[in-house]
Amino acid sequence: MCADCRQRGLDNPIGRRITLGPPFLEVWSAADYSGSVRRIVLEYKTRGSPALRPILILWAAQALSVWALASRDPLLVVPLHSGPTTRASANCDVPFQLAMRAVRKLRLAGMDLRLADLIAADRKRERQKELGVRGRLVRARDQPRVRQAGSGHPTGSAEFQCVLFDDVVTTGASLVSAGRALTGAGWDVLGGAALATVQPSAGGSTDA
Repeated sequence: MCADCRQRGLDNPIGRRITLGPPFLEVWSAADYSGSVRRIVLEYKTRGSPALRPILILWAAQALSVWALASRDPLLVVPLHSGPTTRASANCDVPFQLAMRAVRKLRLAGMDLRLADLIAADRKRERQKELGVRGRLVRARDQPRVRQAGSGHPTGSAEFQCVLFDDVVTTGASLVSAGRALTGAGWDVLGGAALATVQPSAGGSTDA
């Protein structure tokens, strides 16, 4: 981690909790999506800068650790997926890669988390950038496809608690629809986690 990040306190951001829905979903993030946090996330999503990866993994781990400490073991971390354009720019599936590395970091610290790739990639997700807040919330009614549990994944069961992970939450449309789909498939969805969340507008709920 660079000295500049430490000097600006980015290695120890103030956690933030928001509630999305309905259906209601509690989400923890490492920070607000503004200022230096926004610049770092955008730089990584548009260029895939390797030097920024450690700070983003740290933020992901901090958000997920809140749920790990509050859940029964094991906790399944279910990442959402980047759209095709972001994947090409960053040269990776950003939420999936960060969740995988954060889970590895927390397991080394003694927490029982497991990565579970249960939500199929959404080809329409990239189009959300063209939608306003209202459009994104309407689109949340389209539930993503839940993958069949494969090798290394337990079948859908309330015995296993899940936490969804995304990189940035604005309206929360993607997390809400994914949570609804997993619940319908028999999973116990505890909440969500993200690198950062956008401040909600007055009178409204708060995916880039």
